[in-house]
Amino acid sequence: ADLFRLVLSAVARISAEQPLVCILEDIHWADQASLDLLRAMARATGAGRLQLVATYRDDEVSRSHPLYPLLPALVREAPTHRLALNRLRRNDLAAFISRTMPFPDADLERLSEHVYRLSSGNPFFAVEVLRALEDAGAITRDGDRWRLGRLDEAHIPTLVRQVIDGRIARLGDETRRGLEIAAVIGHEVPMSLWIDVAHDAGLTDEALADGLERAID
Repeated sequence: ADLFRLVLSAVARISAEQPLVCILEDIHWADQASLDLLRAMARATGAGRLQLVATYRDDEVSRSHPLYPLLPALVREAPTHRLALNRLRRNDLAAFISRTMPFPDADLERLSEHVYRLSSGNPFFAVEVLRALEDAGAITRDGDRWRLGRLDEAHIPTLVRQVIDGRIARLGDETRRGLEIAAVIGHEVPMSLWIDVAHDAGLTDEALADGLERAID
């Protein structure tokens, strides 16, 4: 409580002299005390020339995450504007690639379709796929232009695999087994086929349903 009063007093003093913007990155990694301080600061935004900008990854905020119940409270208690950064569409991804890597139209279409298929428009995954393609020699630079080689030899980048593995590891062994089965089936998974193979692997309907709910969450 003393720390909160000190921070709020300092913020009030500075914002009284000039407008103040506080930028808080990646608050999905914040502990409970930090989120409590954020809530206290948000309440103070209506009284002075203070603006808070907080960023977080929504796919990291499950229903059990401490940030989950805080978000509606912030909207309720402070003047709040939420800006959702959606996944890139195919044409957005093609435009991004063309700005950073000028390709002939045919190569740009082939590359952007390949990257979109692997990343589903996730900006972080898309950038890592492009880096992996460059490391594998599938993308090469020739002066001011870029050349595109074979794409069938490029794989999911190591960093992307590590991020996904880290998320799945938090879900438990049975959920991981169910998701491994789904991954082998393909990008789109018929539920009936998934259930049949899961039964053969020793997973019950209850375990599969519970794991699916946790994975979606």
